[in-house]
Amino acid sequence: MTITYTVTAERSGRFWAIDIPEIQGGHTQARSLTEVDVMARDCICILKDIPADSFDIDVSVKLPTTAQEHLTAARSLSAQAVAVQAKAAAESRAAARELKAAGLTLREIGIVLGVSHQRAHQLVH
Repeated sequence: MTITYTVTAERSGRFWAIDIPEIQGGHTQARSLTEVDVMARDCICILKDIPADSFDIDVSVKLPTTAQEHLTAARSLSAQAVAVQAKAAAESRAAARELKAAGLTLREIGIVLGVSHQRAHQLVH
């Protein structure tokens, strides 16, 4: 079983401070967030004297509180939007099928739904 080290990266001035709490002295830094993985692996390899492919890391980026709150809200709203979009698509399909059953042509269904007659055909079938 491969061990996984928890790595926390936090902006500190112009650098990213990297902390690996499972390892005594597990602190390093990176110039950019893209370097955090490499620098953390290098630190673990040196301090534990193990090869880089013998473990996994789980990087957590610590953000300012307000930025994290906005990010959390954005992700939640995005998930809600996906769910609402799926429900809207299902309702559009149901409406198209009902209209077809009521005798409307595909062109008429397209006009009612605000889509092309080709899209109306897709919704019906």
